[in-house]
Amino acid sequence: MFDETIVQSLERSIGRIELAFSDSQRGTKVENLFQSGCLKAMFPKTNECFPEAVLINTAGGLTGGDQLSASISIGKKCRVSIATQAAERIYRSTTGYAEISIDFSLCSSAQLDWLAQETIVFEGGNLRRKILVDMKSDSSFLLVEPVVLGRKAMGEKISNASLADSWKIWRAGKLIFCEAVRLSNFESLKSSASLGDYTSIATLLFIDKDAESFLFNVRKNILSDGVEAAASSWNGILVVRFLAKNNDLLKQQLIKVMEIIRERKAPRVWTM
Repeated sequence: MFDETIVQSLERSIGRIELAFSDSQRGTKVENLFQSGCLKAMFPKTNECFPEAVLINTAGGLTGGDQLSASISIGKKCRVSIATQAAERIYRSTTGYAEISIDFSLCSSAQLDWLAQETIVFEGGNLRRKILVDMKSDSSFLLVEPVVLGRKAMGEKISNASLADSWKIWRAGKLIFCEAVRLSNFESLKSSASLGDYTSIATLLFIDKDAESFLFNVRKNILSDGVEAAASSWNGILVVRFLAKNNDLLKQQLIKVMEIIRERKAPRVWTM
């Protein structure tokens, strides 16, 4: 057992980023950048004609009581890709939850790719995450969120951990997508009717006026050995769900679908 006074005195990682992009004669530019604590943004040089941002948690991972928050605004006619530098690790918590909160705002004709690399949940880890999106009717949003249960290299099997995810997306002021997921009893999820022996899961969400036109091609390319997946589309929304035996297999399929949808290479941090 941990002494209560020691737990209360542990330092916590707090990180916040505010990013705003606007249109200019030379294309999309960074209008505003505020960063504090352990959360930083980098802008690597690329061959793309639009900015690619990479978010970095310098704390190296999260545990109970840690907090990351981001507010990202994409101006009219802007095009931006944002990825995370590496996997986000959710370590064993002595008390409370690690919390992540992300707010996205997309103006008219804006295009944003949120391409988070995997969140790895360690045994005993507790995570609460919230994603809110406010977009216009003609803006375009691609979201990728993979989750890995346990450390493959350590042979870790998750039995005691908690993941709570809440996503809400508004388009033209109307709530068009809402999802709340809570995973906690991982022993029961090992049945054949649930996760079985799959340890890597992901959701790819694409919201665009032409999203439904990608459904056929995506369905042709989502399955492979060690990966189960399904895709559906309606009202300008495309959703793809993945289950994989390991993160390497999952990543290969995610990159394939990302590149089909955006018709360009995945960010370099995804392939390093």
